[in-house]
Amino acid sequence: MQPYLSVPARYRQQTNRFGGLDRNASIRQGQFADMENLCADQYPVLSTRPGRAFDRFPGRTGALYSGDGLIRVEGSALVLPDRRVELGLTEGEKTLCAMGAYVLVFPDKKYASLTDPEDMGTMEASFTPAGRITVTPCTLEGGDRLPDYVQEDSPEEPENKCFWLDTSETPPVLKQWSGESAMWVTEETAYVRLEAQGIGRDFRAYDSVWLSGAGALDGANTVWAREEDRLVITGILGDTESLPQTLTIARRVPEMDWVTECGNRLWGCRAGKNAQGETVNELYASRLGDFRNWESFLGLSTDSFSVSVGTPGPFTGAVTHLGTPLFFKEDCLYKVYGSYPANFRVQCTPCRGVQPGCGRSLAIVGEMLYYKSPMGVCAFDGSLPQEIGEPLGMAPFENAVGAGFGGKYYLSMEEKGADGIYVYDTFRGLRHKGTGLGAPQMVSCRGKLYALDGQGRVHCLRGEESSEKVEWMAKTGRIDGWEPERYLTGITLHMVLAPYARAEILVRYDSAGPWESVGAVTGRGERFRLPIRPRKCSHLELMLKGTGQMQMFSLTRILQKGRDGL
Repeated sequence: MQPYLSVPARYRQQTNRFGGLDRNASIRQGQFADMENLCADQYPVLSTRPGRAFDRFPGRTGALYSGDGLIRVEGSALVLPDRRVELGLTEGEKTLCAMGAYVLVFPDKKYASLTDPEDMGTMEASFTPAGRITVTPCTLEGGDRLPDYVQEDSPEEPENKCFWLDTSETPPVLKQWSGESAMWVTEETAYVRLEAQGIGRDFRAYDSVWLSGAGALDGANTVWAREEDRLVITGILGDTESLPQTLTIARRVPEMDWVTECGNRLWGCRAGKNAQGETVNELYASRLGDFRNWESFLGLSTDSFSVSVGTPGPFTGAVTHLGTPLFFKEDCLYKVYGSYPANFRVQCTPCRGVQPGCGRSLAIVGEMLYYKSPMGVCAFDGSLPQEIGEPLGMAPFENAVGAGFGGKYYLSMEEKGADGIYVYDTFRGLRHKGTGLGAPQMVSCRGKLYALDGQGRVHCLRGEESSEKVEWMAKTGRIDGWEPERYLTGITLHMVLAPYARAEILVRYDSAGPWESVGAVTGRGERFRLPIRPRKCSHLELMLKGTGQMQMFSLTRILQKGRDGL
């Protein structure tokens, strides 16, 4: 009988589906405890994210918005896809919003038309005369209509259609004699004409205005007709009068923390002091189709809207989702239902709201709304938010800014002062992490994803060719060094590295000691298998890091039969 040696049985366990980032203590095979600049574009293959195109514009950009093309704030100007519009914008953070053919800039309350180069300016308007203003009773069209009688008692033997200003009531009432019915008929509305040089230049017909310093005319009013040097408003006078230079006529837009467009109205919210120094906790809506007017309350379906809410604390974000404006606080959200002011209904839902400082994390991917709450990252389908950020662990994140692109939710966040861009693949439920920019704003526009960095430079994260050599890293969870009756003898990585890309593989044993380099390789654009021979241990971790494009197809554990891991 010929002698022979028995070969211990070997087993292979292959992982060929890589699931992304999971920072929890126990993670599944194919997931990673930490990573940098990897993505799920080629899932189930693990791959490096595409390169980024850096610094797309020479000037310092203060805000981004998506329209027919990328819209930016640069210095004091608004840069549209086809031209630069000088609006005299102030320094500081800006919010851009679109309504119809207009782009609106807050908190400056400026606007510019996308179609008419001459149509731009300030949403608010104000006029204070250089001299006195002449005020005359008039018709709706602006013609003179002086009362024939100004007295307390009813005139005797009045002529048909003559006017009597009844001063026995406060305020006085304008009446007209009807010869047919032989009685005085009260005029529902009386008008006055204000005349001064340039008084109507910045106002439009049907503007809602506020008068101060005008005596009996003080308060909210409506411009019924206008010309360059005159306005017709509601008011009652017995004769032509002069008003002092202290008169101010203003079309006002409220101070707002967050704005969003819905149903051809601009919506906003404010918790704190308003422009008049009053403490408010309110929601607002502009007049239908008119972002300039917020105090139009004529009882029409096109009116403005405002309502006070009861929950304390600041508003932390606003967005339009599924045709409904939503306003968030830290621990609740407000939905506004209805199509016109008479049937608007505000509903408050206690839930995980938007974390303070994370209002720009609100982003819609598909039909789902995603945002950063104080508890983690949430997905909201219109009923109640659901937590989706559990794989990111319990680290405190802040200053979150988000955008949707290609079925993925991109979220820039700070973790202990370090920036990262976390990408949630909404189709596969996977999370990956990339190098952060400290992005104050992100926006998806015409098949490209843009982000600002902390220096006001615009970067294209996705959608443009780039020569960037991406530095990447992936750290596995625990890989067991032995199992009952068998132990780990080898690991094989099946990878591709682009030409001249490099990768290094490091190992750490039993969660202690330094990382040990076990090999490095330079790519040739071909598939290769890289074997690793670990020493005996309870468990180990692998770290792969490198530069350039990489794909990893599988990680295979090789186990050999042995007693109790020996």
